Amino acid sequence: MLSVLEGIAAESNVSVADVIVLAGNLGVELAAKEAGFDIEVPFAPGRGDATAEQTDVESFAVLEPLADGFRNWQKQHYASAPEEMLLDRAQLMGLTAPEMTVLLGGMRVIGANYGNSAHGVFTDRVGSLTNDFFVNLTDMNYNWKPTGRNSYDIVSRQTGEVNGLPLALTWCSVLTLYYVLTQKCTHKMTTKRNS
Repeated sequence: MLSVLEGIAAESNVSVADVIVLAGNLGVELAAKEAGFDIEVPFAPGRGDATAEQTDVESFAVLEPLADGFRNWQKQHYASAPEEMLLDRAQLMGLTAPEMTVLLGGMRVIGANYGNSAHGVFTDRVGSLTNDFFVNLTDMNYNWKPTGRNSYDIVSRQTGEVNGLPLALTWCSVLTLYYVLTQKCTHKMTTKRNS
């Protein structure tokens, strides 16, 4: 994919960085359109690319990511739990808890997982920017059954059949907690306002 974007950048005489951001914007617009929404994601050009000569490889090596919870990827197992690494990444990006939650859920349903993995996608409408991730994650008709380290199957409480939507739970456990607490707080505030 990067080679395609590099080709577009070379043909258009713009930076690869700008083309990557523009491609991301287009991806979000198309995913929203698949879900029935017509949106425009604003784009501001002006990013530059560094050449190999301008880059100190050794100093940048320490910046190599160890995990990316947004794309459901971890280089190897570490002493830090995956959800802690996700929170660290979100904090480095300056995201609030709601922003982190919606970004992860959105990336999963549009199929932005590392290596096109189906783990944690939670939708049969991959590519559509929907709330399916949260609906299926919190569906009480299912139980989570461990299948290995940081991996679970979603099993029907009635039939015992696997739902077919695999989940790497630890990436989601913090988000689930946040989502449930947010729903409870919203319900309490709505109830107070209406009484």
